[in-house]
Amino acid sequence: MSTATAKAPKKAPPQQDVEPEFVLPELSLMTFVEVTTTLDWSEFAGGIVIKVNNRTVDVLMIVGGYGGGLCPLPDCIHADDPWIHERPDMFKDGDRGIFRLAKSEKMSRLVLNCFTQSNVMIEQLLARVAQLEKKAGITPPKPARGNGKPPTE
Repeated sequence: MSTATAKAPKKAPPQQDVEPEFVLPELSLMTFVEVTTTLDWSEFAGGIVIKVNNRTVDVLMIVGGYGGGLCPLPDCIHADDPWIHERPDMFKDGDRGIFRLAKSEKMSRLVLNCFTQSNVMIEQLLARVAQLEKKAGITPPKPARGNGKPPTE
């Protein structure tokens, strides 16, 4: 016969005042960004995310003008990341960039969010209409059946 002994719960170590690690916004391959190699954003270009890392992204910067083209920038840091101010020397060589979401990307996300919210509201309204029709004893019209082609004469 074994006897079970209750173990006292372990105490958690005291919490230190540590800022949480910066978290990138939702990003994926081909996300459009604006990217710069200067801390003051005096010059910037468009770019496309080609790799998402833990705290950085690799960007393919699109450079315009004579002699322009595509320039890969590894380990780009988000404009809101505190590392930029804590370690400004990271940008002296020009091989690393700072990025933010492009205006077109922000607009696309806003439109998608509005579309999603509209669909949720439509589903809620349809459910409410169905409840009211049931309560009032109204038989809802049956959806038209067809072959998916426009009617022919």
